[in-house]
Amino acid sequence: MITRHCISRKASNKLRVSFFEDIDLIPSEHWDTVVDGETHYLSRRYLRSLETSLSEEIDFRYILFYDDELIPVGVSAIQLHRFTGDDFDLSKLTERMGDVFPSRLLEHMDIRFMICGNAFSAGEHGYHFANHLDTETAMENLLDAIERIRREEDRTRNRISLFLLKDFWPDTLKQLEPMREAGFRPIQIDPNMVIRLSDEWTSYDQYLGDMTTKFRTKLKGVGNKSADILAKPLNAAEIELHQTRINSLYEAVVERAGYRFGTINAQTFAQFAHNLPEAVRFTGYFLDDELIGFSSAFLDRDVLDANFVGIDYRFNVSHALYQRMLCDFVKTGIEEGCREIRLGRTAEEVKSCLGAEPISMTLFIKHRNHFTNTLLKPLIESIKPSSFELRKPFKAAVYESWTQ
Repeated sequence: MITRHCISRKASNKLRVSFFEDIDLIPSEHWDTVVDGETHYLSRRYLRSLETSLSEEIDFRYILFYDDELIPVGVSAIQLHRFTGDDFDLSKLTERMGDVFPSRLLEHMDIRFMICGNAFSAGEHGYHFANHLDTETAMENLLDAIERIRREEDRTRNRISLFLLKDFWPDTLKQLEPMREAGFRPIQIDPNMVIRLSDEWTSYDQYLGDMTTKFRTKLKGVGNKSADILAKPLNAAEIELHQTRINSLYEAVVERAGYRFGTINAQTFAQFAHNLPEAVRFTGYFLDDELIGFSSAFLDRDVLDANFVGIDYRFNVSHALYQRMLCDFVKTGIEEGCREIRLGRTAEEVKSCLGAEPISMTLFIKHRNHFTNTLLKPLIESIKPSSFELRKPFKAAVYESWTQ
């Protein structure tokens, strides 16, 4: 499906739109002009990595927006997924949601859904528009383009039932009123745990030095327990060499999560390392020459974005494997001169022991059927961010300096 220079019909300030199903068919100079290094997650190299390794499971759509003079002013990356009852642990979902939906309905769920954003990273990675374009115009044209994709998928009998726009930071929410007006409902999901890095921390030891004795002792204990583990950066060839083991380690983590919201694999990691070597930080953790874990992160300008881990849980307690990975993220962030480290969702209390604080994240959801969309309300209201005890590991002077 390639439609060049179609005019957006619904938006009051109409943009011309082109749709693509293959990243290599996009006019590279047009896409790159808009993205302009804003984020790796919308770069063609990143999107090509996903498409190359995951096209059998996910359909990809790309949108270019042009003004009246045919100057590119916006881009969007769309993922089309299928979600079935096999993709989540019913008992865990029921525990989280209660009896909002009958278990029999959930067991036989089989829907195709669209994500404007990225199933494999938390953050605002679904679109980017030129700074001079006002938010209302951008959102109206984006929503209109999404509707066009829906109609095209209907025409080819690939019906899309559910639409997600993810994940938005608190500062962005006030700009998204057009989504609410279009029938999208906001859901506050689990927060992204973010470590703010002090300009004074030029080493991991300085970071530890600004912690209270209790938490500094804890992290030093993690180093002692994991001292026999060798952490080794892996390149694309090495990731491919260990791909079977990497897939197994990742699967062990996914099984404990209770759901699969998009599945990634070792080939995707290898593609990232090959196409974005300057941005990818993929680390293998070895014990007696056996790969017992891995971690992956993206260096996105001045932010270290921790994405995925794989763990052999036989060694997680005895060798503090997961906590070692978190500590290594901190070391990498400091060494790279980052202003913050985004550790993602889950394990919030553990991450707060390293100084991470919760930043709320919101996604927007809509069902294609108006009646069903109304029925989504009790489901949405039942979804609440996980509760946890927030730790404050730094000395009082650190927190005081951040409020000045």
